[in-house]
Amino acid sequence: MHRKVILVTAASRKLGCATVKALAHSGHMIFAAFDDASLDARKISELAEYGNENGLDIRAVILDTDNSEAIELTIAQILRDAGRLDGIVHAEHQSALGQAEAFSDTEFARMFDRIVLSAQRVNRIAIPHLRHRMEGIIVWIVGSTTAAGGLPYRAPYLAAMSGLDALARQYAHELTAWNIETTIIVAGPQLYVGGGPDIVSPADVVRMIEADPDRNTAGLVQVWNTTVDLLGDRTDLGPIAGAVVEAVDTPFGYRPLRLHVDPSRDGADLAYAIEDRLRTEIYYRAGLGGLVQAFEQRRDILDPAVRRST
Repeated sequence: MHRKVILVTAASRKLGCATVKALAHSGHMIFAAFDDASLDARKISELAEYGNENGLDIRAVILDTDNSEAIELTIAQILRDAGRLDGIVHAEHQSALGQAEAFSDTEFARMFDRIVLSAQRVNRIAIPHLRHRMEGIIVWIVGSTTAAGGLPYRAPYLAAMSGLDALARQYAHELTAWNIETTIIVAGPQLYVGGGPDIVSPADVVRMIEADPDRNTAGLVQVWNTTVDLLGDRTDLGPIAGAVVEAVDTPFGYRPLRLHVDPSRDGADLAYAIEDRLRTEIYYRAGLGGLVQAFEQRRDILDPAVRRST
């Protein structure tokens, strides 16, 4: 297996940290991205200690995903230290709980910025280096609820995750000509519950109460907790991190577009299969077969049924 240099975002959160450790155990050099050197000092120290105790190559970097100039500096640091960059894992996420109308446009924008725009800023700085080498992989972690089990009272999260998945699919086709592959990890309820993200609620508590039929926000939380309890094991992040490792370790040309890790089995695997197939069909109908030809050739290895002719 070829040792890769991988940047993992959101290493200060449980999912990002688990992904960093799993990839490092698989033998890769991992740059674990933290938001703030002072606020994340304890977590950075703990991860460094974990790496030393287990003989792993884990290197913490500060990545301000709100600032393109700061991202440039971080990517430059990685290139100086490692000599190259082979891939990116987008592990940022955040959950929400509350009625859609109670969230302000600013709160929606903040969620979208944290999940979608942060990934786009990192890509714009990092991808030219991957393209120059004509090799690379980008792994995205999204929620299955954007395709199937979209539970209510989570509108900002669902909107942002849908945007992230749409962005990932665009990159999947556009980058294959440069031998940069895309794998989307589709996680279930463990992503927005077991992942330990900050769960944001609307600042407009009055509107939240008005929009609740029972006028009881505590009741909404109880309904939510009861609902997710019915979806199976919702705390184990190991399978998600394992799927990321599988994507990174799979040889070039054999990586699937999606890997599903969903204990609730909400049907996202079927829904996404149809969506992705229809998207490919419309590309060919629109005369854009050349844009996706490399992508289709890669998938032919896995599933001859997807073969098309231009």
